[in-house]
Amino acid sequence: MKDYLTPLLLQKETVSKLNEIETRLKYESVVLEETNTDTIIFVPSERCNLHCKYCYEVSKNPFRMDIEIAKSALRTAFSELQAGKRLKIEFRGGEPFLEFDFIKNLCEWVIQNYKEQNFFFYAVTNGTCFSDEAKLWLSKHKEIFMAPLSIDGAKSTQDSNRSNSFDLIDFDFILRTWENAYTYTTIIPERAEDVFEDLLFLIEKGFTIRANFEFAQLWSEQQLEDLSIGLRKLADYVLDNNLHNRLNLFSRYGFLDYDLKDNIENRKFFVPCNAGKHRKIIAADGRTYPCHTLVPSCFNHYGEEYAEQLFEKLRIEEINSNECCKCKFFHLCYICVGFSYSYAKDFKWRNKSFCDITRIRTFIAAYYWGNKLMKSQKILSDDEKMLAKKVVELYGGEKIYE
Repeated sequence: MKDYLTPLLLQKETVSKLNEIETRLKYESVVLEETNTDTIIFVPSERCNLHCKYCYEVSKNPFRMDIEIAKSALRTAFSELQAGKRLKIEFRGGEPFLEFDFIKNLCEWVIQNYKEQNFFFYAVTNGTCFSDEAKLWLSKHKEIFMAPLSIDGAKSTQDSNRSNSFDLIDFDFILRTWENAYTYTTIIPERAEDVFEDLLFLIEKGFTIRANFEFAQLWSEQQLEDLSIGLRKLADYVLDNNLHNRLNLFSRYGFLDYDLKDNIENRKFFVPCNAGKHRKIIAADGRTYPCHTLVPSCFNHYGEEYAEQLFEKLRIEEINSNECCKCKFFHLCYICVGFSYSYAKDFKWRNKSFCDITRIRTFIAAYYWGNKLMKSQKILSDDEKMLAKKVVELYGGEKIYE
């Protein structure tokens, strides 16, 4: 067993008691289900006011999108939208709200012309560029426009990672406008020892947190251990203080698909994020790509390799290696195949640290739910009984107490 998993072990007595819980339910994975949302992403421009240390857009181009290109793409998207589905219309940058006029004009055009369609708007923002006009408009449309905040934690980490931007973030507006405001939070190796303080800060602010890990850097054994200790400390704090769980790393779905029995051969072509299938991005220059990690500004600029080639590559090439396909954690892995291709020109490239990160993510979710179920003062529901069995399956399958 990896030493960095030691902080995430449940007590043997806890696992034994969870194993005594009886249930006739069998967990059915939803990982292979079709999404009910199609996503179209627009990049009005690649301008940004920050210089984040892990930014993957290394060769920003100067183009600014012609709104007529966006309208044409939306006409097609709405015409192809199947009954019962909704369209997610997303804006990216750079920082999207540097192009607020573009966003406002396009959104109002959609609202006026597609009233009967099911759609919503979305823009991940660094929270530093809201004009007064943008605030008024977003407040008016907050039911159909979501703007998650990209922030990495408390002031020290945020300023270190993201260009001393902490004091520029309009927390008051974001939390006042969106009742269920949430973040995109990137955890990097060099800030591993601060993960408890960073995530607790966001929880106490009132955010729901979608924590991810920077895709390229390698993690040392010490950094992995620091991460595990910090996440365990946070799980204990949330449980001991009966706080509402606001962290995706504590999600029940973080461990349920452990050792999922499905066709391993099919895994070679499995794209978990539906890039190129249910999502595409229109870059600032008007060209179309399968996702935002495959536009020319990301890592290696690949010149004339346009949409048709990339969409075809995603359709016919093997996405995952034999080693990955045989892994018990396959459907729990959060690797980005678009990042892999942009970074190494190979969908199958993997940062080996993500094997460790995936195990930590899996065990912290199981640790949280194992302890939560044992603390329960009520009779467990059928759903909770199923969770208990899956916790036992993980801990037993990995033979971590031997």
